[in-house]
Amino acid sequence: RSIMNLKFGNLLNTLPQYDYVGITANSFVKNNGELVMGRGFARAMALKYPEIPSQAGYEIGLRQQYLVAPLPSQDHFTPFLFQVKIHWGDAANLGLVQKSTSFLAEFANAMAHYTFALNYPAIGNGRLSKDDVEPIITELPDNVDIWQFK
Repeated sequence: RSIMNLKFGNLLNTLPQYDYVGITANSFVKNNGELVMGRGFARAMALKYPEIPSQAGYEIGLRQQYLVAPLPSQDHFTPFLFQVKIHWGDAANLGLVQKSTSFLAEFANAMAHYTFALNYPAIGNGRLSKDDVEPIITELPDNVDIWQFK
């Protein structure tokens, strides 16, 4: 099965089209309580919505470990964290990608009347190949669009 809802472009330009928007992330919280969001789509979201790193750090602090964590709503969508690695400097972990994908698939299936978007996980700063990640994310339901930056 291939990714049916693969989109090309800048997800940042389409945020209002979605109910939920995923941010691929690590779980490294700095001493100031903010999640490290220094590269890729996470950085773009942190620059556009400066409160997200502290909200994310708070949520991760509450959970100690997370896979998919919703954050307070922004504009007309709800951001969520999609965990692909533990430490920001690490390569993404396929096991975490699988667990996060399964959790998101369960959530999106339960919320089938809502739309979801996620940047293509783990292939940029996660340093994994599309060949490794694609078989995992094909389990996502049709209400989840995957965005590849172009």
